[in-house]
Amino acid sequence: MLGRERVKRDLSLREDQVKLIMLKRRFRCSGCCNAFTEPDIACGQRRRTTVRLREAINDRVWLFLVFGEPCSKLRLRDAYLLMKASP
Repeated sequence: MLGRERVKRDLSLREDQVKLIMLKRRFRCSGCCNAFTEPDIACGQRRRTTVRLREAINDRVWLFLVFGEPCSKLRLRDAYLLMKASP
């Protein structure tokens, strides 16, 4: 076994949910015998979602607060143009 499996959620692809399965290797220090894992650059330390998913959620919340419409009613392209047009 190369490492422990870690499941991370990512942005949906069309209507399908995407999960990344990452293998994190564990190491043990020969001096102090403490165990540690390699850093997680895709999501960040102790995160279960990718940066891309967290940014998309943030954008949708911002659109809802500004325009008062759930994002399912706004097409992404229209919402982007509205964001650019607003001062």
